[in-house]
Amino acid sequence: MTPAPSEAWTSRVAFLLRDGFGIVPVAVETGPAGTDTLNFVVTGDDGRRWFVKTSPHGADVSEAEGAAALAAYAGRCGVPVAAARPTVGGSRFVAAHRGTAVSVTEYVPGAVTADGRLDGGLWEEVGDVVGRLHHGLARHAFGPPGLGPRDKTVDLARNPARLAGLVRRYEAAPPATEFERWAVRTAREKLARLPEVERLLEKVPPRMLTQLVHGDLSGPNVLLRDRRVAALIDFRPPGRRGPVWELGRLALDPRTVLSQPDWPDGLGRLAAAYHARYPAVGVEELVCVARVAAVALALSVYPLNTVVAGLGPATGSLESYARDRHRAAAVLRERLDEAEELLREHLRRTAPAGSPRWPRSPRSRTPRGSDMTLSLSHLGDLLAGYLERYPDERGALGALWAVLDAGGDPASRAAFPGELTCSAVVIDRERRVLHVRHRATGRLLVPGGRFEDFDGTLSAAALRTAEEEAGLPAFSLTPMPGFEAGPIDIDVTPAPAGEEPAHPRYDFRFAFRLAEDAPEPVPGAEEADGTCWLPFDRVSSPGLRAKLDGSGPAEGVVPPSPFPSGSVPQIVGVHLWLERDGKVLLGLRHPDSAYAGSLWHFLAGHCEAESATACLAREAYEEAGLVIDPADLDLVHVVHLLHRPGVPPRVQLFFRARRWEGVPELREPDKCVAWRWWDPKDLPDALVPYARAAIEGIGAGRLYTEVGWPR
Repeated sequence: MTPAPSEAWTSRVAFLLRDGFGIVPVAVETGPAGTDTLNFVVTGDDGRRWFVKTSPHGADVSEAEGAAALAAYAGRCGVPVAAARPTVGGSRFVAAHRGTAVSVTEYVPGAVTADGRLDGGLWEEVGDVVGRLHHGLARHAFGPPGLGPRDKTVDLARNPARLAGLVRRYEAAPPATEFERWAVRTAREKLARLPEVERLLEKVPPRMLTQLVHGDLSGPNVLLRDRRVAALIDFRPPGRRGPVWELGRLALDPRTVLSQPDWPDGLGRLAAAYHARYPAVGVEELVCVARVAAVALALSVYPLNTVVAGLGPATGSLESYARDRHRAAAVLRERLDEAEELLREHLRRTAPAGSPRWPRSPRSRTPRGSDMTLSLSHLGDLLAGYLERYPDERGALGALWAVLDAGGDPASRAAFPGELTCSAVVIDRERRVLHVRHRATGRLLVPGGRFEDFDGTLSAAALRTAEEEAGLPAFSLTPMPGFEAGPIDIDVTPAPAGEEPAHPRYDFRFAFRLAEDAPEPVPGAEEADGTCWLPFDRVSSPGLRAKLDGSGPAEGVVPPSPFPSGSVPQIVGVHLWLERDGKVLLGLRHPDSAYAGSLWHFLAGHCEAESATACLAREAYEEAGLVIDPADLDLVHVVHLLHRPGVPPRVQLFFRARRWEGVPELREPDKCVAWRWWDPKDLPDALVPYARAAIEGIGAGRLYTEVGWPR
């Protein structure tokens, strides 16, 4: 549960509203709380009302930006949304200050949520709006539909293990309340029903449509007014899931299933309205919507895991919701045949003749000129955005630009003198890049392949190749923050003559972040015989390596430098000089730490795609729970460090914090086991050497120290 806001935090929110959004608050009302947000309805001095979402404990600003941008995109597609108010200057949707992030959307007066309220004509109304949403998102840069494994909520390889783990956690700490005792009984019952769930899944296609979706579409996030959908709210950051899963999640909310006896007929009418608006989802898949929802509820651990997972106390409303979910799952199973019969009837009655059932296989073709072929404007927009980011590459891409400028068809090998390929740059939490080893040559390359007509966009082609070559489904990948709208790299290489004349190959490379629950990559293409993860400084492509190196720690031997004039990348580290009563804060590294085990060291980190002060403020919060404004950091020392020949030099920056909030906490105990304030004149013997050199330099009033360089 989110704690009540402090006075200091409230003042930061007021500051962000004024300086970030140009809103001077004159009245503030408490709004419905989110899982980890505090929300308010704010009236500005101009009389306008706004819905303000705030995160008092810090937030992933890039994810919040992505969610707001996705909602704005949906609005441009004609979907009713609560319009996001951009920050002053119009460049962003989220403002942040000292660990607090704020976003603002228009307030929708007189609206109620759709939670348990679907009845009558609302079934068709909601089906039409969701169809409009998915139809619009299918044309987003990361939204084009493609075949993928069934949604992860109905994954029998993943969810039973979570249920079994939940039972073990309850058994390790015996249930203390009636809700906990009911929760463990229910979890055991779910495990016992797994054979029945497997039988339910036999009629669900193993591969279903996936695309960009809302991500959290449920009754509370659909606002109704005058029996119409007034707005969809609370979008998640861009991510691919199954549209059938999302449709069922909203339509078959447990409260609706339990309170509306005629829900099977209403579901059929909703699916028919959805299909009329968005026929790309085939009839066969839509008939499975109730079955997918039933399996998802049968396998779900939420909210049974609320107490043991530390998500919050089991309140009365949460207990009631948990029991409703369990009863609704039983009702769905009991009335499944009835629901599917009505779904077929309504869809057969309303589907136009020749209704598309695209796509039937990942290699199916879409007729030239359809919405799914590559458009000249799409490619031109990607190239223009890329050259704006990397203007020095204009010469290398000049031939491609000239072809597009002349109106050449990029998907036609006859009209387009080159080959378009797409690659997926998959980056994991340790800032490593996935590579596939090719059997014939032994080369390590990122997953990639030719663009196909059915891909629709180049980014969709990159997602497809990640699944085909490395077994990573689209739902396990999300666009890397900062590269949602275009490629991170475009590589130009000559393709030698063979079956075709020699021609240039343009490889558009899109960066994706790997989800925590993603499956292990496995080689899927016949020509591949293995996969591996390489740190940024060992990425196989020099051009891509140049863009990634310096975005995170680079361990190991540096390959031949891709940089001009023999220069090498310098890794930037940031360190916090936090002083209290004449003593400086140091942390004791975990004995098993990959670096400096059992040694004392500063709170520190490596710069990602961010400024040094922003990086240090982030690290201070992530490692120790300290809230620091980057503007309150002053550079006090620089250490230019060379650990040994052959590894990248490091520029170690030390910043003094003039002020901060909080006390040091052990938030990453696998890295740091203790915080302690040390007298700079009485330091521990077990201290990282360059940290000692920096402390001595600061004490002597020097700004710069060199360590490890030959004299």
